[in-house]
Formats: sequence, structure tokens, C-alpha cells
Amino acid sequence: MIALSEAQGFPFWLGVGRAFHAAARVVAGDLGALPEILDGMALAGETGSQAGAPALFALLAEAQQAAGQLAEAQGTSRAEVFAQCGERATDLGSARSIVRLPSVRMARFNAKAPDFR
Repeated sequence: MIALSEAQGFPFWLGVGRAFHAAARVVAGDLGALPEILDGMALAGETGSQAGAPALFALLAEAQQAAGQLAEAQGTSRAEVFAQCGERATDLGSARSIVRLPSVRMARFNAKAPDFR
């Protein structure tokens, strides 16, 4: 994906590919690849597209969890909720219907789910 995106000039897919490649490296034990996930997310975001943003936040949270950065993973899971809400993020009540997925992730590393009341 990375080579094809570079050759064809697809910055969105290049960013996504780099983020997933870096996440795979983190899970394999290369903790130095964590910043590369953010670099890939930034590259994809610079295109103006928000497609896949929640999935990229989930990817980052999973990599942070694998790296033992539990507090950071919890914060990333919260950001994922807001990415899924889009413009409704200012209305915290609207996040209640989608908070289940990040809550499940947070439960896996014994963190408290955010209270959206």
C-alpha cells in the first residue's frame, strides 16, 4: 500500500498505510514506531478527508495499549468518540450511543470509561 501510494501520489492512503505499518511494528515490540502512527494520521488528515479517522484513533489506542501507555490509550479512546461524533462532539449526550466501543477497549486495560452525562 505504501509503495503504490507513493508511486501514484495518493497521500491519504500513504498516511493510512504508514500508520498501519507503524502500528504493526509497535505490536511487534518496536516502541519507537509510535510517533510514526501520528505522522501517518497527520498525512492522511492533511488531505482534508476525515474518512477513517475513528479507525485510525482506534489503531493508535491499540498500539499505545500494546506499548504499555495505558493513560495515553484511554485519552486516545476518548478522542475516538469525538471523532465518531463529528460536529456533535460539543453535545456530549450525543456520544452516549457510540461510547460502548471505546468503553470496551478501556475495560481491557482497567481504565474508567468517560462519563458523558
